[in-house]
Amino acid sequence: MQSSKAAELVPAAVTAAGLSADAVPAFLAALPLGATALAAVPGVTNEIIAAGGAAFQQAYVVGLRTTALSSLSFGVLAIIACCFCNDIGPKMDNKIEVFLENDENAEKNKYH
Repeated sequence: MQSSKAAELVPAAVTAAGLSADAVPAFLAALPLGATALAAVPGVTNEIIAAGGAAFQQAYVVGLRTTALSSLSFGVLAIIACCFCNDIGPKMDNKIEVFLENDENAEKNKYH
């Protein structure tokens, strides 16, 4: 999601900032490599770099938002499932039903 959104937002932002359309592929290739690679793109200015960086950050926002919303839906489903769970409060007492097999009380096991 993030890469497709970056491929949509970054070229639009850098061309609006004044970069020629034929230099956009070079800008996209240099964007993950850092400031030195971006400065080597022909026709690039600080404003174009700032616009491309802001568009790239916005693409990350879209990706993180999609991930957060999908995680939220699983959380809501988990909360709804918890509402249908049985109450185990009456079973929470000090009585031990099954002892460890290698414990000194292993012979007290009724069910195991």
